Amino acid sequence: MITKNRNFENKKTEAKVEALKLWREGKKISVIARELKKSRETIYRWISAADLLSKGRSRERNGIDPISKNKIIEAYILLKAPSMERLNSALKNIYMIHLSTSQLRRALKKWGLSSYEPSNLFDSMIKYQASSKDRVKASVDGGRAVEISPKSAEHSSPLTV
Repeated sequence: MITKNRNFENKKTEAKVEALKLWREGKKISVIARELKKSRETIYRWISAADLLSKGRSRERNGIDPISKNKIIEAYILLKAPSMERLNSALKNIYMIHLSTSQLRRALKKWGLSSYEPSNLFDSMIKYQASSKDRVKASVDGGRAVEISPKSAEHSSPLTV
């Protein structure tokens, strides 16, 4: 039983090798498929698989060249840490550097210039605003509900929670 499977694999491999040989000689895919009694889709799949093996499985990635890197960092600093869309627009219009927003974000993160992170003070202000909304109480005045607003911003401090 093992021998039958090996013979099948050998015939399949031989057919692949023959298909690739004929293709490299310049024969049309439909002619190769007809000669080997395989579908055109199978022949295309074998050829593309052989191309992947010859080129390597992973695609080649070209990094950002040093001159472009300096221009990107310069724009990031001059625009004072802008949004990715604004930075990308400036790079396209001024330096003719075309990157997707994702590529730009990954590059900035790699260089230690990650996008804006809110400070602890900002976080505490957001928490305070959320808690003050929770503190708003409704009281009943003559049968209808009236909201009591919290203190005005000038009388409250975001640091005291």
